[in-house]
Amino acid sequence: MSTERISTVINALNELKTNNPGCGEMFCTTCGGIFRRIIEVMGTKTINDIKEILKVIGLDDMDFYFKDWSFILNYVDSKGYTSVFIREVKKLDLNNIDAIDKFLLKTRRMNESDDGEFSLLYGKVLKYSISKAVADSNESLAETVILSLQDKVKDHPELLDYALSISRHNSQMKRVLYNFLREDMTEARSYVGDGSSV
Repeated sequence: MSTERISTVINALNELKTNNPGCGEMFCTTCGGIFRRIIEVMGTKTINDIKEILKVIGLDDMDFYFKDWSFILNYVDSKGYTSVFIREVKKLDLNNIDAIDKFLLKTRRMNESDDGEFSLLYGKVLKYSISKAVADSNESLAETVILSLQDKVKDHPELLDYALSISRHNSQMKRVLYNFLREDMTEARSYVGDGSSV
């Protein structure tokens, strides 16, 4: 992985952002946002560099270097972008629960991916994670899985029952359930924040 190529792309994206000012938001219904402005003027070299980077970059590096630019990367080369996640899930060590937890947290927005290969692999990891979270009473993994599933947690009663039981003593789990299920389940409506988070 060439950090020089990464730096070149990041510098180009930052320059495009600076030279095409708007409100500063990635997406904006008023000015079109950074996304629209950048994709309209992005040059062929930057596009080709992004495509080359996506062929080899790992998920941690992509998250580190391109966290603010993920929508641009996905727009430029959606298959290449998804290939980063496919490579990551294929090398995931299912014996390392912390690695699974971290992977699911970083990929939770890919839950709705329309890529068949990724969806199949991701689904297997989610299914395994659900059973491990419940069987091992792993609160962190259960919370991460719920963040990935969102309101679809209702389709997994064993996980939902476990989450509801631990939410009685775990305010973080109570908040996660509240965020996704408060409209559907009275048990999830009891969360009251302490004002320390937004």
